[in-house]
Amino acid sequence: MAGFAKPNSDGTLSYKEATAALHHICQGGIPNATPGLVKVLLDSDADVLHQRRRSLDTARQGADASQLCHGFRRAVESGPDDLVKILLRQVRGACQACRDLGLVDAARLGYVNKARMLLACGATLSFQKGAALVLAIQAGHEDTAIAITSSEGTRTHTELLDLAVGEAYAKAQYDVVRSCLQAGARGPITDKTLVQAIRNRHGESALLLVQHQASVNRDSGAAVICAVESCDLSLLRIVLGGEPSFSTLSAAVLQTAKITNVEVAYHMIELLLDAGVHGYCLSQVLVQCLDRGGDSRNHETTCLPLIRLLLEKGGANVNFEDGKALVLAVKKAWVETLDLLVHCQPSVPSLKAALATTMGRPDPDVKNHAIGLLLKATSNDPAANRYLNSIAVESAATALDYRILQFLAETTLSEADVLIGFRSATSTAHWTTPTGLQVIQYLLGMGASGSHVDKAFCQAVTTLSLDAIDMLADYVSPTAFSSALESITKNSKNSKWCEIQCASLVNSFIENGANRDAVNNALINAVDAAVSGVGTVLVIETLLEASSIDVNFQSGAALRIAIQAGNADILSMLLKSGANLDTVTRSFHQAITFPLNEDTVLRLLDVLSSKGGPSCCPDYHAVTPGHVPPIVCCVATHPTSAKLVKRLAQLGCNMGAEFQATPYDIEEPATILVRAMMPFPGDKVASTGVVEALIDAQVNVNCVTKHSKTTPLILAARQRRADMVKLLIKAGAKTDHRDCYNHSALYYASSAGDLDAVNLLLKSKHKLNDGSLHQAAKNIHSDVVAALIKKKHDVNFPSSLPEHQGRTPLQELAYRCDCQGKVIEVEATIHAIQEGQVNVFDQWQGQNALFLALENTQPIPVTQALLDTIFWREINDERNVITIPDPETGLPRYMSPTYFLSESANKGNWEMNVQLHQLLRTKNATDRYYAPLGHLQPEGAVGLPDDIAKEDKRLQDEREKRYNRELDHEQKLRRQWEEGQNSTLIEEMKVVKKIEGSHMVHGNELQRQGELAAQKLHLSNQVHNNQMWQSSQTASQQQEALRQKNQLLQQDRQNTANQQQEALRQKNLLTQQGKKKIAEINHQDMRKTAFISERHLRAEQAMKLRFEKQSNQEKLFMMQAKNKPSKTAARQSQT
Repeated sequence: MAGFAKPNSDGTLSYKEATAALHHICQGGIPNATPGLVKVLLDSDADVLHQRRRSLDTARQGADASQLCHGFRRAVESGPDDLVKILLRQVRGACQACRDLGLVDAARLGYVNKARMLLACGATLSFQKGAALVLAIQAGHEDTAIAITSSEGTRTHTELLDLAVGEAYAKAQYDVVRSCLQAGARGPITDKTLVQAIRNRHGESALLLVQHQASVNRDSGAAVICAVESCDLSLLRIVLGGEPSFSTLSAAVLQTAKITNVEVAYHMIELLLDAGVHGYCLSQVLVQCLDRGGDSRNHETTCLPLIRLLLEKGGANVNFEDGKALVLAVKKAWVETLDLLVHCQPSVPSLKAALATTMGRPDPDVKNHAIGLLLKATSNDPAANRYLNSIAVESAATALDYRILQFLAETTLSEADVLIGFRSATSTAHWTTPTGLQVIQYLLGMGASGSHVDKAFCQAVTTLSLDAIDMLADYVSPTAFSSALESITKNSKNSKWCEIQCASLVNSFIENGANRDAVNNALINAVDAAVSGVGTVLVIETLLEASSIDVNFQSGAALRIAIQAGNADILSMLLKSGANLDTVTRSFHQAITFPLNEDTVLRLLDVLSSKGGPSCCPDYHAVTPGHVPPIVCCVATHPTSAKLVKRLAQLGCNMGAEFQATPYDIEEPATILVRAMMPFPGDKVASTGVVEALIDAQVNVNCVTKHSKTTPLILAARQRRADMVKLLIKAGAKTDHRDCYNHSALYYASSAGDLDAVNLLLKSKHKLNDGSLHQAAKNIHSDVVAALIKKKHDVNFPSSLPEHQGRTPLQELAYRCDCQGKVIEVEATIHAIQEGQVNVFDQWQGQNALFLALENTQPIPVTQALLDTIFWREINDERNVITIPDPETGLPRYMSPTYFLSESANKGNWEMNVQLHQLLRTKNATDRYYAPLGHLQPEGAVGLPDDIAKEDKRLQDEREKRYNRELDHEQKLRRQWEEGQNSTLIEEMKVVKKIEGSHMVHGNELQRQGELAAQKLHLSNQVHNNQMWQSSQTASQQQEALRQKNQLLQQDRQNTANQQQEALRQKNLLTQQGKKKIAEINHQDMRKTAFISERHLRAEQAMKLRFEKQSNQEKLFMMQAKNKPSKTAARQSQT
C-alpha cells in the first residue's frame, strides 16, 4: 500500500488515498491482500461506490471531444462554423490529426472561414505534403488558397509554397501565384514557372516572379535564353532585372546568333552588353554572324552595324579560332567588313590564314584588294610585315598564281621571298604544267637558285617532264646531275626512263658529271627494269660504256638480279664488263640457290664457267658467309635434279665436304648424303636420282656422324625411305650399325612399319632380338611382326633397351601401344605374336600382359583385343593373377584382373572401370584375392585355390578353438570380479541407508519444532484476540497464516521425500554400473546431502521471517483499530 499513498503525519490515510488503494486491490494489483487490510481501508473512509469524485475543474472543462474524430470531420464538411469553433477549443478539443484532416476537407470544399479557424487553432499546413493548399488550387477555390497562404506561419513552408506556385500558374490562378510569392515562395518550381511564363509571353507574371526573386539562372539560364529566343525585347529587359550570372549572359548571347532578324539581334546584344556580358562568347557570336546568311553586298550592309557593335562595344576578338572571322569575310568577299576587322589588331597567324583563303578567290580584283588590306594591317611592324609578305608570296606560289606574284613584286621582294616562292611552287603536284612553268620561269628570272632548283630538277627528271628539264638545266649545279640520275632510276619499274628515246638523256647526265655511285645504281635499276620487261638493253649498254661503271658494285647486285631472273644474255653482258672473282663466285652460289628451273640453272652455270681465263671462273670450293657448301645448297634448292648434282661434280665441287647439320637433337658435322636423307624446308625430299648421283660421285655411304653415330642408312629407315634403303644397301652400306641409342636401321624401319625396308634389312646382316619386334608390336605393325618372327626374332625375349625396361613384345604392346580405334590392327598383331609361341603368363614387375593392358592410357581396345585372342581361355587360370605386396605387412597378395581393377587400376576414371569390368565379365572372369599358402588370408579374401582354401579352413578352426578357451577364461575372471563388487556394494548401501535415516530424523525434528512454534504462536494470538473486540477476524488471519506455514512445511517435506527418492534412484543406478561408478555415486550423494541440509536451513529462515512479518502487520492493524474504535463499530454495524 506504500506504493500508492503515504499516511498522514498522524499515521492515517485520507479518503481519496484509501479509495485509490481499495480500487487497486479490487483490480488484483495486490495478490496477497488479506481481509484485515481491506477492513483497515474501509475504516479510513474508502468509498466502495466511486473510483474518485469529480472535481469542479472537470465540470468546467466539459466533455472530451478528442474521441469524436469521425464526427468532427462531418462537422467540418456540413456543420455550422460555430460548432466547428466549439470543437476546436484548446482543452479537450479535436485532436491534432482531426484538425489536419479537417483543414484538408475545408480546403477541398472551399470553406474559407473554417480553413482560417483550423489554421488559427493549430492545423498543420505541411500535413500530407501541403495537401490542403494543393487541393484548394486544384478545386479552383482561389479565396481559400489565398486565405491559407495568408495565414501566420506560412512563410516557413517555402517548399509547399514553391509547389503551390506551379499548381496555381498551371490553373491560371494568378492571384494565388501572387499570394504565394508574397508569402515567400522559393525553389525550383518557382524558377521553372518563370521559364514557362517567358515561353507563354506572360510579361506581367514574369515581372511578378522576377520581383519576388525567382532565379533567372536556373537550368543554365533557361529563362534568359527563352527570352532571347522569343525575340521580345520587353521580356529580355524583365529577366535581365533578375541579375543573371555571367554564364547565363554568355549562354544567352550565343542564342542571339540564331535570330534571323539582324536588327532584333542587334538590340538584344546591346541589352546583354549593358547587362555585363563580355569575353570569348562575343567572339563566337561574331564568327556565327559571319558564317550564316548570304554572300550578297546587301546582306553585308545589313550585318555591318551588328559586326561593328560586337567589335567596338563588345570587344570581340578577331583572332578567335585562328582568325576565322577574317577568313569568313574573305570567303564572302565582304571588303568593308574585312577593312573593319583588320583595324582590330589581328594577329599574324590570323592574317596568314586569311591570306591563304584569299588565294583561292576566283575574282582577281577582290583578291588584290583583300591582299592589300591584309598586308597593310602590319605596316607598323616591319618584322611582321616581312613575314606576312613571305606568306603571301608562298601562298601565291602554292596557288601558281602568276598575276598575284606580279602584284606582290610591285613591292620589293627579297631573295628569301623568291626562294620561298620557288620552293612552294615546286611542292605542288602541277608545277610542271604550262601554268606552273610560267611561274617557275618568272621566279628563276627573279633570282631563284641553289638547292631548291636542284631538287626541282630531280623532280622533273623523275617525272620525265622534258620541258621542265630543259628550263632548269641551265640553272642547276653540277652535282644535280648525279642526284637526277639517282632520282630517275630510283623506281626501277618506271618504264619511261628505260625507253630508247631516254637513253640520250641518261648519256647526257653521265657526260655532265654524274658520279660513280649514281651510274652504278642506274645500272642496277636498268638491269632490274630490263629483266622485268619494262626496259631495254640499250640503256644497259649505254651505262656499261661509261668509264666509271663497275659491275662489281654492291657485291655484283646487277649480276644477282640477272641470275634471279634467269637471263643468261644480260649475265653474259655483265660478266664481260670486268666482273671479278668474288662477284663471279657469289653469282655461282646465287645461281644454284635461287629457285629456278633445272635448264635455266644449267644455262647460267655454262655462262659462269666459260668466261675468259681461270681468274674469271667461280671458286667452286668457296663457302659464302652464312651458307653451306655449294653441293648442299644445290640439293636443298633442287632436291630432285640429278643433272645439277652431276654438273657440280663435273665442275669440281667438293662432294664430301662436311657442314653443320642436325640429324638428331644436336648440331654436328655431316655430309651431303646424311643431309639428303632428311626432309628439306617445305617438306621437300631428295630424289633417288640425286642420291644415285651422289653415290656415283664417290660420297661415303657409311659415313658416321660424330655425336649421334647415325648413318645415311639409319636416317633413311627413320624416314620410311625404302627406296633409299635399297639404294644404300646396294652401294655397300653397313646394315648392322647402331647409333648412340643402340638402335639399328632395322629398329627404326620396324618402328615406322616400313615392311619393304624391313625385308631388305632382314636379307642383310642384322642382330636378332635388337628391340625391333618390340617396336613393331608397340606400333601395331602386324605384317612387320610376322616378318621379324619368321626371321627368328623371339616373341618371349625381354628387351634390355631403356625404353622397353625388360618387357616382352606382347607386354610392350599391352602397356604402351596407342590403339584408339585400332582394335582390328591390334588383334592382327597379337595373332602374329601368338604364332611365335608366346608365353602369355610371363610377368613384368609382377604383371602379365592382361594386367599391363589395364594400365594402358587407352585400356579398353587393347584389353578387348587380348581377351578376344589369347586370354579368353586363360582368364580364370590360377597363374592369371598379379602379385602385390600388402602395404602394412609387406606380404604378397594375389589378385585376379577383376579384383585388381576394383582396387588399383584407373581409380580416377569410374566410367572406364565400369566398361572394363563388363568386358572381363563377358569372358566369365571371377574375383580372386588371397595370400600364399601358409599365410593368414586377408580380409575379404575370395576365390582361393583348393589347397589354400583347405589350409585356411584348418587355421580358422584352430583360431576359433583358441578364442573359445580365452573367452571362457575371461568370463570366469569377470564373475569373480562381479562377486567382489557386489559385496562392496552391499556395504556401501548400508552406509547410504544410515545416512538417509539420519536425514529423516533431522527432518522430523525440524518439523516438530516448527509445529511447536506454530502452536505457541497460535495460543498467544488467541489470548490476545480474546482481549480485543476483533478477535474473530484476527483468528481467521492466524489460521490463514498457519495454513500457509503448513503448506510450506508440506512442500518442504515433499521436496525432501522427492530428493530422497532421487538419491535412491541414483544409488540403484550406481549399483548397476559397477565398480567404475561407485566413486561418482559417493560424490553425488555428498552433494545431495549438503543440498538438503541447505534447503532445510533456508526453509527455517523463511518461516521465521514470515512469522515476524505477519506479527508486525497484525500489530499495525491493532494500533489502527485502537485509534478509531467508534468508526470501526459503525462500519461493523453497517457491514
